[in-house]
Amino acid sequence: MEKVFFLGFLLFFLVYAQKDYTECDEYLRKYGYVFPGQPFNRTEALRAFQRFAGLPRTGMYNDATKMKMRERRCGCLDIMHNRTAPGGAEGRRKRNARGPQGFNAGRFRWSRTALTWRLITPLQNSRLSVEEQRDAIRRAFDLWAQQTPLTFSERRSSTADINIVFAGRTHRIGRGDEGFDGQGRVLAHAFFPEDGRAHFDEEERWVINSNDGIELFIVAAHEFGHNLGLGHSEVQSALMAPFYAGFTENFQLDRDDIAGIQTLYGGPTTATPAPPTSRRTTLRPTQPTPATTSATRNFVCDIPFTAVMSDFSGDLLAFIGSRSFLKIRFGTGLLYGPAPSQFAFRRPIRRPDAAFNIQTTGEFFFVKGIRLFRYDAVGQRNGRPAWILGGTSSMPERPHAALAISRNDIYMFGATQVWKWNAFRDEVIPGSHSYINEEFPGIPDMPDAALAFNSSLAYFFKGTTFITYDLTNRRVISGPADTGSFFMGNICGNPN
Repeated sequence: MEKVFFLGFLLFFLVYAQKDYTECDEYLRKYGYVFPGQPFNRTEALRAFQRFAGLPRTGMYNDATKMKMRERRCGCLDIMHNRTAPGGAEGRRKRNARGPQGFNAGRFRWSRTALTWRLITPLQNSRLSVEEQRDAIRRAFDLWAQQTPLTFSERRSSTADINIVFAGRTHRIGRGDEGFDGQGRVLAHAFFPEDGRAHFDEEERWVINSNDGIELFIVAAHEFGHNLGLGHSEVQSALMAPFYAGFTENFQLDRDDIAGIQTLYGGPTTATPAPPTSRRTTLRPTQPTPATTSATRNFVCDIPFTAVMSDFSGDLLAFIGSRSFLKIRFGTGLLYGPAPSQFAFRRPIRRPDAAFNIQTTGEFFFVKGIRLFRYDAVGQRNGRPAWILGGTSSMPERPHAALAISRNDIYMFGATQVWKWNAFRDEVIPGSHSYINEEFPGIPDMPDAALAFNSSLAYFFKGTTFITYDLTNRRVISGPADTGSFFMGNICGNPN
């Protein structure tokens, strides 16, 4: 009898565990954590999700991860793939694919700044009147209008650029039925320019200026960000983060939201600061002193990094020498390497000047001189390199490092100057040039490489040492310290 009971309990446990993993795997696929062309790897996909969601990157489907996946959120992808212009073969495949974001993966924008909107299907049988719904929508659009040259006007009839609908579990979106899931989980979804549809789940308890339900103003502002061309942000404090954060009094856009929308459309005025024309007279920071090393250390512990980026599960890819790289895991150390760069990238760049990745688009970037090379998540080169040229939008110096804090906040570092990169248009942002010591006080001129651990913490590498940097307060936290000992302690140990 005890054996039968035990076998029954074991069977129940296995069935329950399998259901748990089924929900997990469906979530990872639905929101873009499984990359086309790659076999499904739950551990790596979970680490990618945990990195995006600001959780410890364990690769395990633990309670914290499960709870995060069950939070209320937007129904759009977190990581987008095959970012191509409409018209080509990939563009046609994307147009015909199901999903609320349509064929456009966020690279394009509206061709005009005067946009119209229409509430086609208001929420019915609700405590909110139609006029209250319209007011929340107006305020949501106004958040974006305050930071851009965009204007938004309502239409009560005829066609509009952005069309707003409250819809149910099954509703037509032009490529089949894309249903909501009832109360909880997915709250809304939207389409990129120039489609302009925004759908909200009619079964949610929508409220205004309250946490006693789902705040319509906040969710609408998020979805309209998609309608304007923004994807999801990995910055947890941003409006464009995928998870619903609740009602906030006197809500304002995050720095990351503003950077993203202004990258697409510019600011509310056309004035931009002039780039520096001569070297600053302030003192340079003290250069890091290379740490002494032990004769018993692995030789890779004392090879400077020429470029550094992270992959989509959060592991560090450090490029050394001409065409080699190391794969390093935080808290573990060196996983493998040195390995030829072609193990990870097809037609790799020889000795890149800088490298970075953008998690939300599933892309890697390498900079070599005035050329930028784009690779997809499986290491295939996308098209021809972009040539970084053109007046005030050009690079003032040869790049030495790149720091991608988020998709909307990318810096390139030269010998003495730093400038911002527009990932939407593959160009330098005009007027963004400044001196390294003014924009990032305390870091050395001509850094070899840089890496953003998250939106508030970064590492800057110089020779065989690195410094830890507070991005929020723009100050050095610690260092210079020995790179090998900190990042590859499993083979490097501690320096003498």
